[in-house]
Amino acid sequence: MKNTLKQKLRLLLAMAGTLLLLCCASALAQTPKQETIAPAPSSSPVKINLIVTDETGHAVDDLKREDLKVFEDDQPQEITLFEKEAVPVSYTLVIDNSGSLRAQIDTMIEASENIISANQPGDLTAIVRFVSSSQIDVVQDFTSNSNALTRGLESMYVEGGQTAVIDAIYFAAQRLAAQSTPTGGASHQSLILISDGEDRASHYTENTLLEKLRELNIQVFVIGMLGEPGAGRGFAGKGSRERSVQLLEHLTRETGGRVFYPKKREDLNSIAAEISHDLHTQYVIAYNPAPTSKAKPAHKVEIKIADTPQHAKRKAIFRPVYLSTNK
Repeated sequence: MKNTLKQKLRLLLAMAGTLLLLCCASALAQTPKQETIAPAPSSSPVKINLIVTDETGHAVDDLKREDLKVFEDDQPQEITLFEKEAVPVSYTLVIDNSGSLRAQIDTMIEASENIISANQPGDLTAIVRFVSSSQIDVVQDFTSNSNALTRGLESMYVEGGQTAVIDAIYFAAQRLAAQSTPTGGASHQSLILISDGEDRASHYTENTLLEKLRELNIQVFVIGMLGEPGAGRGFAGKGSRERSVQLLEHLTRETGGRVFYPKKREDLNSIAAEISHDLHTQYVIAYNPAPTSKAKPAHKVEIKIADTPQHAKRKAIFRPVYLSTNK
């Protein structure tokens, strides 16, 4: 009798366990499946090269993160990176050899030599001379050899032709962008234009050139040969000079570079020093734009520097537009 009761008890317990398993399986089958929601993709950080100058136009090297405010399309942004970058660079000297600068060719060569003499290990420099669209020549390809660069400068000569400043910059920008960066080498690329800015017959328009420079993220620095030193420079008229200045300043403003106008030959040493400093030492800041930023191809960037009792008015120089497609 006892064995029969034990057998019945085991049978009841087995049936209860089976029923419990069936109930759990049914409940699980009726529970809706939860989907894993992937986090929204974050936008690539926007990196901006920043040059800061004081009221006299000299570079400022003691900027702090808290001195800056960054805006994209008028919306404040959180700065995620702030550093002072000192790295080798790749740059091209683009030198006007047109007849209007005949009296200043020696001065322009001297200015170029001053810049090259400040090159640092790892720098790569190329030299382009130009007159018209059909007279744009690479007199020295990218090299770190100072002797080769000096020979390239000494080979320059003035000749007649319809000056094509815009075409020369466009040509040099494409070649610079195609220049491969050595591992651990240059992190940014620049063009240095030495010209009076008087464009007479370029095929490309100014807007087309600026679009290309933004796309390639190339800074432009300019030594504007508008009068002294060397004398002998004369524009066709006041309007011609104003157009030249407008072009030179537009090129530098829209690419985050600077323009310098030497008033006398002695100015060239200080100008070369400023350009060399800007080439090699810049602030780099970054922020993460909203994912919706990609809906627009171009965005306006503004950087403001706070005034402090310890500093006079400081000026931020940077590229004011970035493209969503840029990395």
